[in-house]
Amino acid sequence: MIRILDKDVADKIAAGEVVDRPLSIVKELVENSIDAGADSITIEIKNGGSSMIRITDNGSGMEKDFVKKAFDAFEQENEQTTTLSGGTGLGLTIAKNIVELMNGTIDLQSEKGTGTTVTITLPFEKGQAKAVVSAEKEKTLDYDFTGKRALIVE
Repeated sequence: MIRILDKDVADKIAAGEVVDRPLSIVKELVENSIDAGADSITIEIKNGGSSMIRITDNGSGMEKDFVKKAFDAFEQENEQTTTLSGGTGLGLTIAKNIVELMNGTIDLQSEKGTGTTVTITLPFEKGQAKAVVSAEKEKTLDYDFTGKRALIVE
């Protein structure tokens, strides 16, 4: 059985699916902080990470000229970092793309020898726990999946 949901309901579910994506961004940014030699990393969040995430570290930081291109694919300030961490220079690019897919912004502030702060702002508000699907809005479409194969990707 396939259920076709009302657009409003589908949008609410889609917003819920996005909730795990900020976690992957935080993981990437913390890994970058560790690769930069940080021994202090602060993670700040608002609304459970649904409206703002800020990662601040005391790692090696970046030169001002590099900060301008830090989100470009395969860019790395230091070739040695690639050798030590196995990085590809895609982490910040991917993080930026995920944030932009969620209609958010990502800001990078860094100073060589001092550290880096990355602030992510997302347009979501913490929702109330309510039933998403009501019997009146639910539409049903019968479909026989017998003998069919499906690929489900999250």
